[in-house]
Amino acid sequence: MFVALGNKQPFMVINITNKQLIMKSYILLLPLIVLSFFMSCSKDDEQSIAYWSELSSEKTKEIENLVASVSCTNINDFEILGAGINYTYYFAVHPSIKARFETLKDELNYYDKKVTETAMRQGIVLDYMASYPPIEKACENGKVKLTYAEDLSIEEVNNALVGRYDALINFYNDIPCTDASQWSVDYVQQLCNYEGFAIHKTIRTNEATLLVGAYNSLILRKRNLESTICLFESPVIKPTVGCKDGKPVIVNQ
Repeated sequence: MFVALGNKQPFMVINITNKQLIMKSYILLLPLIVLSFFMSCSKDDEQSIAYWSELSSEKTKEIENLVASVSCTNINDFEILGAGINYTYYFAVHPSIKARFETLKDELNYYDKKVTETAMRQGIVLDYMASYPPIEKACENGKVKLTYAEDLSIEEVNNALVGRYDALINFYNDIPCTDASQWSVDYVQQLCNYEGFAIHKTIRTNEATLLVGAYNSLILRKRNLESTICLFESPVIKPTVGCKDGKPVIVNQ
């Protein structure tokens, strides 16, 4: 029980009254907030594939302009990073713009996701082609030049393959395997066969993934240029990683 002293009102009475007003206002506004949210979602769902594709194209161009804004003098300063669903695009990113790149990448991924979702709702099947990372990066006239396997001749492919497989299998030599759950599996293409490759989930993950992707793109380019026909191609079976003598090993392969 509170007692008023003269003209002064009990502090707690005022405080409780304010809380009640806030709660009443919140209760009244809550339906409007929920309605606004669902209306926003509904508007997104009503947009066409062309609408989301245009936003995706604009965002891709914005990223291209961002990465091109940094002059290339030392190629080792640039990191190859993927963007888009299933890493449809690859960019050479300087540390000075990486934070901004990550923001734009998330926006691009969102637009690409909306393209896919809209197509599925409309019963449209999108033909996504496999996208592989560049096999080489270099500075040329102050800009980063990325080279892809699809642009190489058979001689260039064979030269580019020299030493790459050894680099892959020795990539994690200095990283001990003590917990198999910290490793995931990627696949290395060997003409008509696949083999599992262990990639650590937190240590040099992007670098290892890029190496595997670049190697696979060279093998596939070689197959195409040499018109290799595989009478039997090993099925892609999901193997797992185990630890043996401190090294990651592929099991169930």
